[in-house]
Amino acid sequence: MPKTKPFRKIHSAFRTAMAAVPNSTINKMLNRTQAPQYQCLNTISIPAIDTRFLDNKTPLYVINVGEQPVIKLEFSYKAGAWQD
Repeated sequence: MPKTKPFRKIHSAFRTAMAAVPNSTINKMLNRTQAPQYQCLNTISIPAIDTRFLDNKTPLYVINVGEQPVIKLEFSYKAGAWQD
């Protein structure tokens, strides 16, 4: 039967990571158990596309829509035949 210590470490790391997130952000998280309300669109606005070229002449298409908050969360634990 596998030990539960790695899970405790992951749970502890998750709690530590969540403690660093402000409560106002946590309260804004979506409730994925309920379907969101929908609306009919009257207009669609597409931001301007900026085309740039890399040194090797490959086109790079950029759409600037401002800033978006991003979080990266990784879980790493010992598993597999190497750990048996």
